Amino acid sequence: MSAEALPPIKSETAPTSIDLPAPVSPVGPSRWRAWTVPVARLSRTWRSTPSVRPAVRPAVGPGVAAGGYPAAALRDFVRRAGVTKKDKLIEMGMLENSVREVLGEEAERRMAVLKPLKVVLTNYPEGQVERMEAMNHPNRPELGTREVPLSREVWIEQDDFMEDPPRKFFRLAPGREVRLRWGYFITCTDVVKDDDGHIVELRCTYDPETKGGYAPDGRKVRGTIHWVSAAHAVQAETRLYDRLFNVENPADDKSGKPKPGSE
Repeated sequence: MSAEALPPIKSETAPTSIDLPAPVSPVGPSRWRAWTVPVARLSRTWRSTPSVRPAVRPAVGPGVAAGGYPAAALRDFVRRAGVTKKDKLIEMGMLENSVREVLGEEAERRMAVLKPLKVVLTNYPEGQVERMEAMNHPNRPELGTREVPLSREVWIEQDDFMEDPPRKFFRLAPGREVRLRWGYFITCTDVVKDDDGHIVELRCTYDPETKGGYAPDGRKVRGTIHWVSAAHAVQAETRLYDRLFNVENPADDKSGKPKPGSE
């Protein structure tokens, strides 16, 4: 087939909106000009499945699919990374930031506790359950609201309490008042520990005049913490994804071993 008889080449726009020159057909049936695009790699990852499989089998599955990365976040990441003239290593934080911005704008909010610590509201009526109105998105009122049950016992995150807090810790501590998100102001009055000295329960009082998280007298609190009602909480499986390798570029690491605990 002669060069003149070859079918025209269809050019497509790259996902990063960078137009590359179309291949040129010189004189001759089999000579073409090739364009090579540099490779961009994420730090602390291994992009080659055949290469990483011997090191981590069977611990690691398809990370991007299982991790739930939105397509819009991946497109935003590609646009930010761009195209350069040589291979480069991109920080994982850039991808995470793209995911955070997309989900922050689109995802509805829900409350969950990963490391629960029980809080008992000592002056809250036993057996009483209130339905607190919570916004589905703090910046998008058109997404509506939902009802969140509140009872005498709630779970909060262990990290949201410190018995001896540093200066800039604004969450719950003995004698300190904080806001339960969409709930009430509460004040910690007592700390319950087990025989080994571990904190197992907090005793708090609530202000019934601060329903919804606002005080009629105008006083402010600096800390707001999330929670779930102990009587209404539902157990769920949570998968936390972290860096797979300790080194920036695993391809340069002779050991080729994943980060301890990645299994």
